[in-house]
This record gives sequence, C-alpha cells and structure tokens, in this order.
Amino acid sequence: MIRRYGIAFRVLLAIADGATAVVLLVVAIAARFGIDSVRDVLAFAFTDPIIAVATYAVVWPFVLWTKGLYRHRARWTVRGEVGDVLRAVVIFATIVLSLLFASKNADASRIVLIILFPLLAVGAIVTRLLLRRVLFMLRTRGHNTRFMLILGTTPQSQAFADLVDGHPTLGLEVIGHLSEEADTPSSVTRPTLGTLDQVEDILHGRVVDEVAICLPFDGSSRIDDLVRLCE
Repeated sequence: MIRRYGIAFRVLLAIADGATAVVLLVVAIAARFGIDSVRDVLAFAFTDPIIAVATYAVVWPFVLWTKGLYRHRARWTVRGEVGDVLRAVVIFATIVLSLLFASKNADASRIVLIILFPLLAVGAIVTRLLLRRVLFMLRTRGHNTRFMLILGTTPQSQAFADLVDGHPTLGLEVIGHLSEEADTPSSVTRPTLGTLDQVEDILHGRVVDEVAICLPFDGSSRIDDLVRLCE
C-alpha cells in the first residue's frame, strides 16, 4: 500500500515535519516571551519574517531527508532512528547558527534556540515512533509486505533469514533460498527454490522485492555478477 504511493507518502511526511517545525518555533518563542509576543519577536529578529520562517520550515525536512529519515525501511531498531534524528538536529543547529552568524543577526534569542532544538528532536522522534507503530500494525495484518529471496543455503543464510523474520516491523517475508549448486548441502528450514543459475527465472517467475546475498566471499566475482543481474 505505502510503496505504491511512496513518493506521495514521503512528501506528506516532509510537509508534516515542516509544519511541526513551525509550530514548535511558535512554542519556543511563546515559552520565552509569551504567546502574544510571537509576531513581534519574529518582526524584531528578521527583516522579512515570512521568508525566514519559510526557509526554516524547508531546511528542517531537507536535513531529515539527507539522513534518510524518509526511508521507512532503512533502520531495524528504534535506537538507530533516534540516533539519526539527533544527528540531523546537530546538523540543522549548525546550519541555523551559521546563517545567523553570516547575516550578523544578533537579535535572535539564544534562549529560544536552546528551547527549539530539543523540541525539534522530540517532535521528529515521536513522529517516527508513531509511524513505526502504524506500519507495524499494517504489516501484521498482511499489508505493505515485501518478499525477500536469499541467495545461499549455509547456516549464515539460515541465521539471516531468522533475523529478518524476527523483525516484523520491516514487513519482509522470506520466500526461500537458492543454493550454490544442486548438490550443495542445505542448512535452511525454508524452501530451496533452485540454484543460483536459476536466479533470473526465479526473479521473473515470482514476486521478489528484495534479494539478500549470503554467500562466501571467496566467490566475489560471482557475487558481482549476481548483484548486477538483480539490479
């Protein structure tokens, strides 16, 4: 469902982040000067407050995008997502402070900025946690599932498949494995759909969204060929 409208989903999330950032800016100013002073504070700090706020609302989602925070399958753990949000806040704070310094804007309240940056971090983290929860609920109901083929039938292949199945929030379902050769000993509990020589037929004949390569590094040339084929 989400992958069908992936671009629209990311755009809406970016718009939501920009709107949330503006709301949090108002909250930070109100916490320092009072809600009735928000407009006056912006007018005092910036020559054109509308352009300043619009730039701020665009740059924040852009920084989140540079950290891959609009890719909803990019991280396996909440800790990884929180870490990227915090790094995005540091980058954004550096950009804002640099712009204020370059424009010689001494009228911007430091206390407002000290309040604002943690609020942005909390807002982005809460948004991502809610999104994870919604996607988890959808995937547990069989929606937005992606199908994975694993190349290899070694114990490491089995362990990786178990790891994938152990993270239902990813929405990935392992459909089976391909062995190196027809007589290669198998250590997997899931179906072996054929050999590596049949990978093209499998990709054409079945629904495969992801391919995981769990093969020994001594076959690096063959791995390169498989990667190019899958691409």
